[in-house]
Amino acid sequence: MKQTEEKVKGGRKRTHLVKVYLNDAEYEKLCRDAEMFKRDKSKYLRLLIDWIEPVAPPSVEVKEFTRELRRLGVSMNQIAARANTLGFVDDLEYRHYADEVMKVLGAIQQEYAKKGVKLIGNH
Repeated sequence: MKQTEEKVKGGRKRTHLVKVYLNDAEYEKLCRDAEMFKRDKSKYLRLLIDWIEPVAPPSVEVKEFTRELRRLGVSMNQIAARANTLGFVDDLEYRHYADEVMKVLGAIQQEYAKKGVKLIGNH
């Protein structure tokens, strides 16, 4: 094991302390970003040093959209299973769920458009 990898005094593997001077705005941004990515400042900076782009956890809205899409997918799967068994599709029920999926996708697109992100083609 190399010296830098060995545990040293205090049980630390990392032996180099780096001081960085930040102005108030930079420090506040560092704190905000680290908190947003659910990391302490040191871990967040090490991720950046390793060129790993931290990914923010999904927002509450995205979690809700995901749950709704999962629920709709299960319903559409059940329709497909029934269609396979019976030999026909309940067109009205299928269209209802397909419309619901499109509404949820539209809501997702609007949510991200507020942030300037275009996600979905021209549907």
